[in-house]
Amino acid sequence: VRTLDELDRLKTHLEAVGATLREAASWQAAARRAAASLDAFLNRGAEAREPWDAAAGDVAAQLATMGDSERILRKLPDADDRRSTLDSLRDDFEHALRPRVAAALAAPDVSGEALRPLVALYERLGLGEALRRDYAAARPGAARKRWFARTAADDAGLDLAPWLAAFLDDLLRDLEAEKAAAGAAFGEAHAPGVAALVAAETLKPLAESFSGKLDAAADRGPGGLEDCAAAH
Repeated sequence: VRTLDELDRLKTHLEAVGATLREAASWQAAARRAAASLDAFLNRGAEAREPWDAAAGDVAAQLATMGDSERILRKLPDADDRRSTLDSLRDDFEHALRPRVAAALAAPDVSGEALRPLVALYERLGLGEALRRDYAAARPGAARKRWFARTAADDAGLDLAPWLAAFLDDLLRDLEAEKAAAGAAFGEAHAPGVAALVAAETLKPLAESFSGKLDAAADRGPGGLEDCAAAH
C-alpha cells in the first residue's frame, strides 16, 4: 500500500512538472504572438481592411493569454523577466491607444457607442479604472464655466444665496445626465462611481473660489452668508 501511495504521489508530481513545462512553452509562444500582433497594430496603414477595434482586440486577447501564463509561472525562475516583458507590451499598447482615447474624450458630445470599444480594451488590460478617471477629468467643463462666470463684481453686488441654489440645481441635473452617459459607456454597475468621480473633478478647483465668495457674502446683509446657510 505504501508503495502505491508513493507511486501515486510521484505520478502527481510528474504531472505537475509536465503541466508547468507546457505552460512555460506556452508562455514563449504567447509572447511571440502578442509581440507580432502588437507590431502589426502599431504599423497598420490607412489601407488596412480590418477595423482598428478588431485589430486592437486581437492584441488585447494575446496579452490576456500572456497574463494567464505569467500568473501560473510566477514561482518559477525568471518571473521578473516575464513580468517585465508583459508590462512593456501592455505599456506600448496603451500608449498606442491614447490618441484615440484623447480624441474620444475631447468630442463635445462623446457617446457611449464611441467609447465602448475603448472601454472593452481597457478592461481587458486591467486599466478600466484609469480610463474612468480620465473620462471623469475630461467632463466638468460646463459646470466650471458657469461657476467662474460669476465675477468678483457679481459677488460684491449680487445676492449669493439664490445664485448658489441655481448653480447646485444645475449641477445636480448635470450629474444625473453624467450618470446616464457613464452607464451607456461603462455599464450601469460603474455609472454611480463615474458620476461621483465627475462630481469630485468638478468641485475640486472651486474650493478656493467658494471660500472667497463666502467671505464676500459675510459682509452682506440679505442674501449674504446667513441666507446661504438657511437655504442649504
